[in-house]
Amino acid sequence: HMEEAADILLEKFEDQNGSAASVVAELELPANIGWGKTDAFEHIQEFKQQNDTLLGRIWATLAAPDSEDIISLTAEWADALQNMFPREKNGRTTLTFYSLGESGCSALLGKSEESTGTLLGVVHWPK
Repeated sequence: HMEEAADILLEKFEDQNGSAASVVAELELPANIGWGKTDAFEHIQEFKQQNDTLLGRIWATLAAPDSEDIISLTAEWADALQNMFPREKNGRTTLTFYSLGESGCSALLGKSEESTGTLLGVVHWPK
């Protein structure tokens, strides 16, 4: 249902702005990281520790998107992901980041407070 909620926000953005929200980046994620909560948490922590610098660079780039940086970082991300969570074993899903420009999530939800969230991340599960 979260993907449906994101679709509603994206439609609202398009209605208000006359154009679709632009895709800033797409990152693959493992579709399955294990069935046990402990194993999954340990794998995520290990991945985070091994790729801390890469994660920091991705977040910094998303804060001020530059298409060339995004392209190289998504390729690095895919390699790191493949090393820890092989596609053949873990499958893949996609996390897409959309730019909401100055609108932000709060405005799209009808809230009057100042919005700090100008990116919308949506996980697209395989159908």
